[in-house]
Amino acid sequence: IALSAIALEGKNYYNVDHLNHLTLASNERSIGIRFAALDYRGTEDIRYQTRFYPAGKKNAPWNVPTELSSIFVQDIHPGEYIFEVRSTNALGQWQNNTRQLYVSVTPTFWESTLGKALTIGFLLIVTIVITILSLRYRATRKEREEALHAYLDMQERLSAMVEGQKESSKQKEDGAENAYAQ
Repeated sequence: IALSAIALEGKNYYNVDHLNHLTLASNERSIGIRFAALDYRGTEDIRYQTRFYPAGKKNAPWNVPTELSSIFVQDIHPGEYIFEVRSTNALGQWQNNTRQLYVSVTPTFWESTLGKALTIGFLLIVTIVITILSLRYRATRKEREEALHAYLDMQERLSAMVEGQKESSKQKEDGAENAYAQ
């Protein structure tokens, strides 16, 4: 089986059969691969099976056999993958002609370990700042409420003292009037 073309983000590359490994940039997340098998008895009855799976995965299933000689994979996550294709001969017998292509997808900065760590760190800092501000707000509010209660208590005591003085002076006046009246 020969690789005849690879399409990356709208660009077609031909004469790619020499490739065994392909690295996709962080902005290239879709790939189209064309392939071909040749049987001099006829090519109209050749069937293909493909699979595209993460490297390290065991026993990935093959796709359903088809006459189509291309595959298109979209939205590939960063990591290492293996693309495999195999074919039948013109008589429909599976051949020992599996072709592999290793595909590496580069992560964007935010998908990298450093990017994820910075995101988590930023979220942690924001959470801590919000918690601290919330605690400060509650403490300030409590202090204001306590000061207000103390002020109101003092006003009540002052009012009580003024009332007491008024009553005391009224009693003195009443006592003086009573003494004067006698």
